[in-house]
Amino acid sequence: TGTPSGARAQIVYPCFVSCDLPLIPVEVSRGVIECVSSPTSSPSASPTTAPSARPSLSPTGAPSVSNAPTGTICTTEQQTKALLLTGDSIVFDFGIPSFNVVADGGDATILVEVTGDVDGASETYTVLSEDGSVLGEVGNAGPFSAQCDGNYYGSSFAVDGPAFAGWVSDDFVQVTTQADFSVSPTIGDCGSTAPSGARVQISYPCVVACNPAFELPVQTAPGVVECATAPTSSPTIETPKCTTELQSQRLLSTGELLSFDFDVPTFNYAGGPAKVYVEVSGDVDSSSELYDVSIGPSLQFLGSVPSPTGGSVGQCDGVYYGSTFEVAESDFSTPLFQIIADASADVSTTLCGDGTPSGVRARVTYNCFADCDFNTEMPVEVTPGVVECVPLLLSEAPSMLPSLNPV
Repeated sequence: TGTPSGARAQIVYPCFVSCDLPLIPVEVSRGVIECVSSPTSSPSASPTTAPSARPSLSPTGAPSVSNAPTGTICTTEQQTKALLLTGDSIVFDFGIPSFNVVADGGDATILVEVTGDVDGASETYTVLSEDGSVLGEVGNAGPFSAQCDGNYYGSSFAVDGPAFAGWVSDDFVQVTTQADFSVSPTIGDCGSTAPSGARVQISYPCVVACNPAFELPVQTAPGVVECATAPTSSPTIETPKCTTELQSQRLLSTGELLSFDFDVPTFNYAGGPAKVYVEVSGDVDSSSELYDVSIGPSLQFLGSVPSPTGGSVGQCDGVYYGSTFEVAESDFSTPLFQIIADASADVSTTLCGDGTPSGVRARVTYNCFADCDFNTEMPVEVTPGVVECVPLLLSEAPSMLPSLNPV
C-alpha cells in the first residue's frame, strides 16, 4: 500500500484564457471568453473580470437534462419600448439559452402590454411571433379615460412547448408589435408624459430558474445546467443584437422589383446567422398576390410573403403581413446587405388607392458588438476589436432615418 500500482493523467492545451479552480471558462460573447465562478463550488463568488456581455451558451441540440425539476418556469426581464413612428413595428429581442428550455414541459407564455393612445376600437397592436405568424391583438382599451392614462393594457399568448423550443434553437427569440396607423406615436396625442409604446415579457418551462438580475444559466456538463454568478457589469442575459432601421417602399409598377440596401459595418458584425423580416401590405389577399424575397446580388431566394400556404389576408386593410427568414453567416454580406422583393404580376399598384397602397417594408437583425440607436448614434471601432456607440452629428442624422419612400 505504500507504493501501489496506478496511473494518473493531465492534459495541457492552447487556450484563450487559463482559469484557476474553482473558476470555469465561459464564452461571454462570440470569441470572448472570461473566467467566472463555478456554480457547483462557489455560486456566490464574483468573476475575476467584468466582461462586456453576458454569456451566450448553446449546445446544438436539446439535451436530456439530469437536474430538471418538474414545473420550473423561467421569466425574462421585461422590455419596454416607445412607438416612434405611425404604423411602425416595435421589435423585442430576447436571448434565451436553448439548453435551458424544456420542450415537453408545457406552453411558453408571451405577455404583451401597450400604453398611450390605445382607447379606440381601431387603436391596436398586432403581435407577431418569431416566425412571423400572428399571435393576436392588444389595445382597444375601452373608454376615453384610458387615453394616455399611463397604464398598460394587454394579453398573454400561449405558445406550444415544442414550437417555442424550435424558436430558441439559435438562443434568440424575437417578438414584434405592429401598431395600427390610428395609434398616435410618442410625439402625438399623448406627448412625452404618457407616450405610446409596448412592453413584452416571456415565461417558459426551463431546467433551472436563475435570477436575471445577477445570475445566468450555465451548462456545466452535458445535460446539467446550473445558475452562475453573472458578470457584474452586465445584468441582462441578452446577446448583443443590432436591428437596422425599417425601410419602406411603395409598389409603383406591376411586377416591380423593390431593392432595400442596409449598411452593416463589417467591424460591428459578430458573426452567426442573421434574421430578415419582410412585410407587405395592400393588394395581397389572393394566394397568387405574392412577393418573392431574395438577398444579395446573387438573388438567393428566401421565400414568399405573404406565405402562399397561409390563407387569405386582408384586402387593402392597411395591415402589414410578413415573414421572418434566417440567413446563414456565409450568405450575410457586409458592409452592404441587400434585400430584394419581387412583386408578382397579380399585385395591383392602384387597386387600394392612396389610403392603403401596395408596398413592402423590411429590416434586418444580426449579431453585433455594439447595439447603437441608429437615430442618434453610430458604431465606431475605437481600437482593433473594440466597438463603441458615439453620437451622430446633426448633419448625419437624416441619412440614418428609416424609409426614403414610405408606404
